[in-house]
Amino acid sequence: MFTTKPGPSTCTPSLPADVDSSGRQAVIALYDYTANKTYRQTVNLQTGAVTSASARRLQPPPSPDEAAAAITIAIKAHKKQVFARQFEQSEGVPLVSPDQVSYVAGAWVFDGTTTTGRSCGLDRCAQPSSRHPLASTSTRRHSS
Repeated sequence: MFTTKPGPSTCTPSLPADVDSSGRQAVIALYDYTANKTYRQTVNLQTGAVTSASARRLQPPPSPDEAAAAITIAIKAHKKQVFARQFEQSEGVPLVSPDQVSYVAGAWVFDGTTTTGRSCGLDRCAQPSSRHPLASTSTRRHSS
């Protein structure tokens, strides 16, 4: 769940594709906003054994709640940007709500190859991409 409170946030529980014959495993990804640290725990569902790993400056994919927050921020902040203008031109109405588009978001960490987004990697950053019925657009808003 997306939260602005300090501490860990559960991002993505999932089942890995490479489960061996010894039993099912579940993978839990936690992101600690305060420490900018990702924790990954793998639970063997047959034995109950848990293995853990952690890394700084490595961010798991945004949760659905984080993706919704990122697209909302992008829409509010970028009413005059290309993706908003394209939406209005093709749909005949302004883009004012995430309900008007399909969207996803990916984690974004600054790697020095661009001139923007230096705070990404220090803070949790998501890059939302949206698609509306007549065109596909990608925002360039990096939100933390």
